[in-house]
Amino acid sequence: MLPNFKLDQVQTQKLHLTAELKQSIEILQYSALELEQFLHEQAFENPMIEIEDSYGPKPRGSGKRSDSSGDYDRIARLPDRDISLEHWIVSQLLMTRYTDQEYRAVSYLAGNLNESGYLTVDMEEAAHQLELPLPIIEQSLEILHSFDPAGVGSRNAAECLQLQIQRDTDAPPLASGIVANYMEELARGNLNNISRELRVPRSEVESALSYIRKLNPRPCASFGAADAECLVVDAHIFIKPGQQPQIIIKNAKGPKIRLNDHYLKWSEEAEAFSDVRVYVEEKTHAAKRLIRSVEERDRTLQKVISVIVEEQLDFFTGAAGGLKPMILNHVSQKIGMHESTVSRAVRNKYVNTPKGVFELKYFFSSAIQTASDNPESARNVKRRIRLLVDREDKRKPLSDQAIATIFQNEGIQISRRTVAKYRDEERILPSSMRKCR
Repeated sequence: MLPNFKLDQVQTQKLHLTAELKQSIEILQYSALELEQFLHEQAFENPMIEIEDSYGPKPRGSGKRSDSSGDYDRIARLPDRDISLEHWIVSQLLMTRYTDQEYRAVSYLAGNLNESGYLTVDMEEAAHQLELPLPIIEQSLEILHSFDPAGVGSRNAAECLQLQIQRDTDAPPLASGIVANYMEELARGNLNNISRELRVPRSEVESALSYIRKLNPRPCASFGAADAECLVVDAHIFIKPGQQPQIIIKNAKGPKIRLNDHYLKWSEEAEAFSDVRVYVEEKTHAAKRLIRSVEERDRTLQKVISVIVEEQLDFFTGAAGGLKPMILNHVSQKIGMHESTVSRAVRNKYVNTPKGVFELKYFFSSAIQTASDNPESARNVKRRIRLLVDREDKRKPLSDQAIATIFQNEGIQISRRTVAKYRDEERILPSSMRKCR
């Protein structure tokens, strides 16, 4: 029997990103320093692009050649700087299998690691910011924990050490249990108590302690060490009494890109459809596409910062002191853009304000419910915890429950467990270790 062949016509919808949209998305993520480097490289490769700064047009060939033999490599183009921790995590993420939600979550968590590799955002806040289920965030954290260096993504010192112990097949059997349950006893040097409770000789506890001391509580401290050399802000915010806040995007006052008039005139004199004219027209379209992408980046950044200033005006003016709760989704709705666009716009960008220089993501924080209709920012609560600890009587330091009770009496609904978590994130010792004898 012959097989029955049939020709069917099926209509499907697929999303295809244009070259201009891809470039716009990539440029939106650049900080001012990265953007300036990228523009000079594009000017090196495209003769129709001319860079002009306050000193006039740059001579041709002043850029640094990038590797054009493969995909667009953002990391390789950074100017003589060590690879950042975030880039290192993303490079490992690209070599693993993951869902789109996990990729978003791991990338977000990687962007919220401090210089030591510790996570600076809690799971509930990450789920709220990304509008993803909490189990997805927790699974994404496990993915992050599987990356190198061992200990990256830890939420406290004990977890950091545990992750390193789990990777080491030669770790002493007691090490994991001691780190999990006896960190305070270890800090006090009460090895006899640990030995007695575990019913093991003191020599075994000492051996485990010797091993634990060799672990690295700051596993990512070596990443991006060169970044401390300078900090280039991406925007300036000026606020004067009685006047509207003024926002100046750095790129608007930085290098300008324009079409090279010399080559334009040269192409006009060439014959129609000649190789020269076709080449120049192709490069002209690429240059115009780049100019539009940079202009779109500046407009998006202007919109995002305008909403931040509007929402956090009391913080900048000092009228109410603390930050208000604000998430990415709130800003995206106000400017009519997708949340991922806002996330890219604030990534790795700094702003100079009347109160100092801040990373843009500093102004985003989840809300904690209060007895009134005004929710409190999680960042403000952390600041208050540190203030309470600084002012406490060191002979009778405040316990986590005592701090939670103070907040609850003020109408802020917070549990002892949340206080302990925020205290760990602020690197504040527990009350038993803050007591002065």
